[in-house]
Amino acid sequence: MITLSHGAGGKATQDLIKKTIMPRFRIRNVNFLGLDGLDDGSAVNVKKVGGKFFVFTSDSYTVKPLFFKGGDIGKLSVVGVVNDLSVMGAKPLAMHLNLIIEEGFDTGLLERILDSIGKNAEKDGVAILGGDTKVMERGKVDQLVISAFGVGVADKVITDAGVKVGDDIIVSGGVGEHEAAIIVEREGLNSTVKSDCASLSRVVQKILRVGGVHAMKDLTRGGLSMALNEWSEKSGVGLEMGEEKIPVSRQVRSICRVYGFDPFNLACEGRVVVACDPGKSEKILNILKRGNAGAAVIGKAVKGGEVVIRNRFGGRKILRPLEGVMLPRIC
Repeated sequence: MITLSHGAGGKATQDLIKKTIMPRFRIRNVNFLGLDGLDDGSAVNVKKVGGKFFVFTSDSYTVKPLFFKGGDIGKLSVVGVVNDLSVMGAKPLAMHLNLIIEEGFDTGLLERILDSIGKNAEKDGVAILGGDTKVMERGKVDQLVISAFGVGVADKVITDAGVKVGDDIIVSGGVGEHEAAIIVEREGLNSTVKSDCASLSRVVQKILRVGGVHAMKDLTRGGLSMALNEWSEKSGVGLEMGEEKIPVSRQVRSICRVYGFDPFNLACEGRVVVACDPGKSEKILNILKRGNAGAAVIGKAVKGGEVVIRNRFGGRKILRPLEGVMLPRIC
């Protein structure tokens, strides 16, 4: 059990770090310095990086419940950072993790979460270099919060402002599945929906080798509608989507009908939307379909400044970003 002494900076803190946290994060790359030495920071040897860009990101993760179909808060903290780096064109290299733990939190649960972090980081070759651990009094934090910082390296940085008129817009799979899975867990519903929580690193590196990628975005809070509206605003283009072309699973549609949600506003944690040269879209789509058969070309970038959804009958509506909160604590 976690006690306040584990956050006091003394022997109990050192024991928690050395016996519970460190053994789960193995560093094999000699270019990374940090965790094993328990210094105040970490370092990356950059002698051979010349001409490339370092890409940095940080995020915090709080989700209820901590474990859900398809993932847990540990996996979420890794893939969240990995995906943010990947969609900017970077190969993820390393992470720092800050754990804010509630007094009384079960040590066994903490070990399961740390094991998940280690397993998922190792899959992508991401080194956990260090971080910080704090314990808060009971009731001052809800179980566990993870704050993460990541670094990657890119030959070319890809930004939200890169969408060009004429680009095809591709999504890598069904939308809304992460948030739908959290709803199911919270409400005790009988559904087979599973979170799409997964790393995008490998598939993104493959599509970058095809070329012609002008922008990418992972669909987290605010879902597809928020991502497309950010692109439209930052790139100064309009986006026209075909409603029937956007993949939404039967389970997600059912949950949205029950609660009155729009699936295009629901968060994902393992989906990427890509804006690319139409001459490259077939190759990129084929790569994405190897990982998820639901990947699809869903629309085009056009002149203008709005995101428009067209239905099969020719109806037209403006897709606006979510206002307010539909469901708290989904990432």
